[in-house]
Amino acid sequence: MVEIIVQKFGGTSVGSVERIKRMAQHVIREKQKGKEVAVVVSAMGDTTDHLTKLAGEITAHPPKREMDLLLSTGEQITIALLTLSIQEAGFKAVSLTGRQAGIRTDGVHGKARIKGIDPTRVREELRRGIIPVVAGFQGITDTGEITTLGRGGSDTTATALAAALGAERCDIYTDVDGIYTTDPRVVPAATRIPHLTYREVLCLADSGAAVIHPRAVFHSKKSRIPFRILPGLIKGKGTLVDDHIHITDRGPVGVAFKDEVASISMKDAAYGLESLLKESLEVIHVKPDLHWKGQDLTLTVDASDRIDVEHLLRDLGQEYSEKVEQAKVTIVKSPGSDILRFGVRSTLGDSGIDVSSIHEDPEKVTALIGSEDIYRAADVLHTFAGLDASGAKRVVR
Repeated sequence: MVEIIVQKFGGTSVGSVERIKRMAQHVIREKQKGKEVAVVVSAMGDTTDHLTKLAGEITAHPPKREMDLLLSTGEQITIALLTLSIQEAGFKAVSLTGRQAGIRTDGVHGKARIKGIDPTRVREELRRGIIPVVAGFQGITDTGEITTLGRGGSDTTATALAAALGAERCDIYTDVDGIYTTDPRVVPAATRIPHLTYREVLCLADSGAAVIHPRAVFHSKKSRIPFRILPGLIKGKGTLVDDHIHITDRGPVGVAFKDEVASISMKDAAYGLESLLKESLEVIHVKPDLHWKGQDLTLTVDASDRIDVEHLLRDLGQEYSEKVEQAKVTIVKSPGSDILRFGVRSTLGDSGIDVSSIHEDPEKVTALIGSEDIYRAADVLHTFAGLDASGAKRVVR
């Protein structure tokens, strides 16, 4: 049986016609190796931002349904242009919208989740020797409504499609040459990590690492289909993510950070409030960090989700206080690592960084700080964790 490869190209990689032509060569090279290739693409460059701005010139509060219809057009431009580029090079290709590719989602506009993919159409194109070029970031509900998947939606489309096809692997082409111990634009001493486990990448992504979305990792982890983060426009070896790895030194993995976070606290919280909040927020796809301190419950959410959380708490008649303009910085570690919250707090304090709260679990230590200190905190914690020179020692089985 011919092996299937799914390739995904992000907005920067397809940011111009010239770049689209270059990405077509990535596709063609895999095809020439005898692979069946399915492609997923994002909108070109800042197309999504441009479309959002257009809507904002008409209304300050556009309905999410109409925004999904508008934003989904960005990927349709890219699939057509990339398909034309592949055809011009002498290979057969066809562009497919999310609906045509069988991508079914729930009905949460703006951040829908993929319920399933019917790969019949994509498989048929592959069987006929045609390269399907699929629009990422979008799908369709059971009632025919167009939805978008939110931030990282095209990555999620790619790994979900790889799972549905039983692909050999999924290659995600970006503007970086792999996953680093932290953002190298912020911490120049960061180093590329050649090989990570699904758990490690999921924890990094959940904690704010922007190189891939947690939902994309979820689909790969569930299907056990490896994926690679690869550079689309520069030379580099990238990062392989699977579970065929043995960690000999159970130390820190990386430092992730997330700006524009809100912290919402409830004093003397009632028993059962935590589970009620989790269940209610899951319906609208809001994933909070929840922590108890005595009888007080604190949840941390992206600032963009704060209004939804406030509405829910008011509906529940729950009093709360909140801090905005917050950020969180996280050391992701292997279970058993001796990185402790006390060391993190003292390290940040010695650097003059105020810590609002700090939480630890077997996989990470997270500090909540002011947004103005986020980059400095990432830098000092990267050094504290011993990541400046090298990461954990890893041996591939």
